[in-house]
Amino acid sequence: VIVLKPGQWAIAGDGQDTIVGFGVGTFGVRFDNSPSPVVIRADNQRVVADGFVNRDKIIGINAFVGSPFSDYLRGSNANETFGDANAATAGNDTYVGGGGFDSVVYFAAASNYQVNYDQANDRATVTYLPAGTVDTLEGIAEIRFADRSQKLKDAGRSTLEIYLSPEADTVDKADLLGASQMGLWTQLYGGAGDDKIAWSSGNVIAGPGNDQIIYTGRGDMYAAYWGSPAAVYIDLGQGYALDGWGTKDSLIDVRGATGSGFADTIIGSSGNDVFSDSWGGATIDGAEGTDRLYFWIGNKQGYKTSYDQATGLVVLSWQGSRNAQLSFKNIEELSISRPGQANELLKVADFLASLPVNQAIDQTKSGQSTAAPTRTGAGSDTVFLKPGGWVVASEGFDFYRGIGAGWFGISFDDSPRGVRINANQLTVLDDGFGQQDRIEGINWFIGSPFNDYIEGRQTHERFGSDSKPPQGNDTYVGGGGIDVVYYFANASEFKVNYNAASDSATVQYLKTGSIDTLRNIASIQFKDQNLALGGKRNNGWDEIYLSDANDSVNKADLFTATSERYNRWDHVYGGQGDDVIAWTSGQVFGGPGNDTIIFLEGPTQARANYSDSPRGVFVDLKKGYALDGWGTQDQFINVQALNLSNYADTVIGSDGDDNINYSFGGDSIDGGAGIDTIWFNPDGTRFWNVKANEDLSQFLFQWGCPLECCQAAWNAHKPELFLHDRAPCLRDWRRWDRVSSAQ
Repeated sequence: VIVLKPGQWAIAGDGQDTIVGFGVGTFGVRFDNSPSPVVIRADNQRVVADGFVNRDKIIGINAFVGSPFSDYLRGSNANETFGDANAATAGNDTYVGGGGFDSVVYFAAASNYQVNYDQANDRATVTYLPAGTVDTLEGIAEIRFADRSQKLKDAGRSTLEIYLSPEADTVDKADLLGASQMGLWTQLYGGAGDDKIAWSSGNVIAGPGNDQIIYTGRGDMYAAYWGSPAAVYIDLGQGYALDGWGTKDSLIDVRGATGSGFADTIIGSSGNDVFSDSWGGATIDGAEGTDRLYFWIGNKQGYKTSYDQATGLVVLSWQGSRNAQLSFKNIEELSISRPGQANELLKVADFLASLPVNQAIDQTKSGQSTAAPTRTGAGSDTVFLKPGGWVVASEGFDFYRGIGAGWFGISFDDSPRGVRINANQLTVLDDGFGQQDRIEGINWFIGSPFNDYIEGRQTHERFGSDSKPPQGNDTYVGGGGIDVVYYFANASEFKVNYNAASDSATVQYLKTGSIDTLRNIASIQFKDQNLALGGKRNNGWDEIYLSDANDSVNKADLFTATSERYNRWDHVYGGQGDDVIAWTSGQVFGGPGNDTIIFLEGPTQARANYSDSPRGVFVDLKKGYALDGWGTQDQFINVQALNLSNYADTVIGSDGDDNINYSFGGDSIDGGAGIDTIWFNPDGTRFWNVKANEDLSQFLFQWGCPLECCQAAWNAHKPELFLHDRAPCLRDWRRWDRVSSAQ
C-alpha cells in the first residue's frame, strides 16, 4: 500500500498493490519498470494489467506515465494527465479521456510531432517524428507540448477529485481551494474517520464514520452514498443519514442527496431539494418545497413511468426486477438526462394523471382458478403464480414469480411482435412491447404469434403450447435440464429432422409451413406420442421459490422422505421474509431476512448459498449462524457446507468436516478442526497460484481476475483438502498434509 502526498509519484512494481493519493494536487504513478504493456482503467480504479501479470488498485491518482511498450490508459470522470513531460514515451499508446478536462503531455516542442484530429469522432493521432511511434487519443481536451498547447475540444464539466485520509479530517472548501474556487465542481471522498466537511458545488461521498457534512451555500451539493455496502436512510429535514457502514452522519443545511444503489429511503426537507437517481429500488419523498429529481437514462436502455395506487408513488422502471426501479412522491420536477443531449425537464403534475397503474396480483392468496390465466395492464406489474398458474405477459417492466413446487407458465399471446427470453438470466429480454421482464421460478413458456427466441435455464422446463397451433418460426434452446417442447396435434401433422451431431432439430408444421428450431431439447411431446431426442438430460434441477412473507418449508413434507424426489438435487430460494427452510440435496438461497436453514440429512449434502448476496458475508459454522449481505442474520442447524458470495467473506469452520465452494472475492477461511475441503474453480481466472507457510497451516490463493468485484485473492487457514475443479471431467484432489513444504 503506497500513500502519496500532493506532487508525489510512485513507480509501480511487481505485486498486487494499492496506490492512494490524499488531498489536493497531482498524484502520479509511472510504469517505467514494467516488462510488458500496461492497461489502466482509472474509471474503475484499477490497473487491469501492470506489466508484471498483476492488478493494482488506484485511488485519487490523476497523472499517469505508461511503460516502454504500447499501453492502454483510460481516465475517470476527474481531470487527468497522461504522458511524460521529461522524456519520450516508447510504444504506440492509447489515451482515453474519462469525462473531465484531460490532457496528454509530450516532452519535446510541437515541431517534433504531427497531429491529426478527427473532430466528428473526437479522435486524434499524434506521431512522434524522430521515432515514428503513433499515439491514439480519444476524448482528450488538450495536448501540451514543451513550447505550446493545442486545444482539441471544449471538455465537459471539469471535475476535481479529492480524497481524505483514513483519519478524522476537518476540511473546508474555502480554505482548501480558496474562495474563488467555491463554485468548482468537485468529488470529495471521505475516509474511515469521523470527518467534518464544509463544502459546496459537488458530491461529498462521506464513507464510513460519524461524519458531519455542512453545505456552505454555492451551487448544488449532494451528500452521496455511492460506495455504501448497504441501503441508507437519509432525512434532509431532520439533518441526518444512517449510512451503510453502521454509522450516522450529520447533515447541516444539506439540500441534495444521492443513494447507494440498494433499496434506500430518502426524505427531503421543507426547502427546495435536489436528488440524483439511485439503483436498487430506492424510494424518495421530496416532502415540501419545489424539489427536482435527476434521472440518468444513459445506462438503463429505456424506461417506463407508472403509478402505484397503494403507495401513491410514481415508479420509474427499466427492467422487470424490483431492484431496477426508482419510486418517488412529492417531487415537482423530473430532469431526464441522456448521453450527448440536453436534459429534458418535465413537470410531474403534467403527466401524473395519465400514468398507467401498477398491479400486484398474488394467485396464492386470491383463490383464482388456474384454468384462467392472469392478465394485467400497461403498468409495471408484479404477479405471483401458484402451481399450475399462468400469466399472459403485458406491456411494462413486469415481475413474475412462481411460488412453490410445480409448473408455472407464461405466455405472450398479446405481444405485438416476437419475444426474446433468456431464462438463464431470469430475464425476458424483449416482451414484444419493447420492455424487459424479470422471471423467477417460471418453467413453462409459450411465445407470441411471431418469431420468438426462448432459451432455458439449467432446470427442467417446457416450451410451446399443448392446446394451440404453433405460430411463427420459433427457436427453443434447452438450458441443461430435462426440457420438452409441446405441440398441440398428433405427430403426423409435423415433420421432424434431427441432427445428432449438433443435437438440434427442426419441426415443420405441415398445415402452415412454419418451422421451429430446437437445440439441446430432451424430447418433443405431441398429442399422441413422445419423441426422444439426443442422449440423457439429467444435469438440471428443479427450482422452488418462496414468497416474500415469512415462509416455512420442509422438503420431507413436499416430497415424502422415502421418495426419489426427496433426494433429488433442487434449488430453493427464500423471499424477503424470515423463512424456515429444512432441506436436503440442493442449494438453499436464504435471501434477505432472518432465516433458519436446516439440513435434514448429512451436514454437507446441501449448501447454504450466498452467491446472490449484495456484499460479503460472515459465517461461523461452529456457532451456527451467518451475517448475510442484506444486514440480517441466518441461523444454521446441521449445516457444514457453503457457497460464498462474490465479495470479501469471512468463514469460521466447525469441528466437523466442512465443505466450502467457490470462494471468489478476497475471502478469509478458517477451516477449524475436521477434514475440511475448499473447492476452487480457476475457469475464467488467469495466472493463479497458491502459496503456503512452512507448516502448511496457512494458504494464500492469488489470481488475475477479469471481474471488477473480485479481489483476486483469498486466505485459507487449516484446510485439509482442496478440490481443484478445473473442468467438468477433471478434478484434482490434493491432500496438503501429505505434501512437504519444499514442494
